Amino acid sequence: MASGVLQPTVRIIFADAGCISSHLEECLIKDKRKRLETDDLLEAAELYDASIIIGSNFPAGAPPNDSHMSSRLCDTKGMHETSWHVWYDKETWSVTEFHTAPMSDVHPRLRHRQICTMHLCHYRGFEIEVMFVKVLKGNAKAADTLQLGYSERQEVVDVAFRFLAKPRDCPVIVAGDLGVGLS
Repeated sequence: MASGVLQPTVRIIFADAGCISSHLEECLIKDKRKRLETDDLLEAAELYDASIIIGSNFPAGAPPNDSHMSSRLCDTKGMHETSWHVWYDKETWSVTEFHTAPMSDVHPRLRHRQICTMHLCHYRGFEIEVMFVKVLKGNAKAADTLQLGYSERQEVVDVAFRFLAKPRDCPVIVAGDLGVGLS
């Protein structure tokens, strides 16, 4: 309002639903949080008047047909298998440039890890660039590729900051689990 222009309030929910395949679950540090169900995600969106939900490992590829939400989905396979989701109100949002990319080519163990990036366009004309990150963390029995050393954790943070520092004409968000002990 200070500029004399009324800016709309935009609420985006970022969620890791925790629905990981059983063969991968055995190798990961146990997550004591309850897995989110489709109803949990949609109820949260309704409760907080959010018109978009971005996340990983949702219980379904798409919201139910009776929901007002549309969806986009990208999957990555292999040791770091993750499904990336965008559920959105198609009357309010459009999603472009939704894709996954290798986290980094600097460290061999980060080459097979993926990040998800997307470009969101609101019907009122503003845009947002988003990077969603999920770093799977292995337990003591896990394969070496699920455990990161200091320089690899530093590279994960550098990837996030390079994305944030890239010149753009719109706001930028990095969200998710960077796996380095930072919120």
